[in-house]
Amino acid sequence: MRISATREKYKICRFIGNTKKKYVLIFVYLNKFLRDIAGNLYPLKGYIKCKKFTYNEDLRYGLSGILWGKSRNVAYERLDSYNWRVIRSENNEDLIYVDSFYNRVKVKRAMVMHYGSVHSCAKYMINNKYNIDYVEKARRIKNYEIMGSVKWGK
Repeated sequence: MRISATREKYKICRFIGNTKKKYVLIFVYLNKFLRDIAGNLYPLKGYIKCKKFTYNEDLRYGLSGILWGKSRNVAYERLDSYNWRVIRSENNEDLIYVDSFYNRVKVKRAMVMHYGSVHSCAKYMINNKYNIDYVEKARRIKNYEIMGSVKWGK
């Protein structure tokens, strides 16, 4: 499959060779109006699609979050909030790395799998990372690396 020149210009996440029916989980923080940094309104459960998606690193045009909840830093005022979502997205050319230090990615479309506090989202991710529908890399993530888990940051 040929990817357009615009897509080739940016880093595209490729964890395994065959990405057919393989998914990734992404942590997303929402403001009090249940919108992300780009203004996308998230449901409690169900499908969400960004209407103005671009194949670049601009967070204003995509659904952005932290891949597998693995981040080195997050604003502490967000940790106690209940406005977190875990979304599931396909591991394909629509999954774009935005910031490798914070493990931030953006996607075009996703499914909201869980909502709640950062701790409940971490628990959901830990309990579901061994699902065969997810990429192989998920099984190698240590529980303490997932943001909001009991031993995260210690």
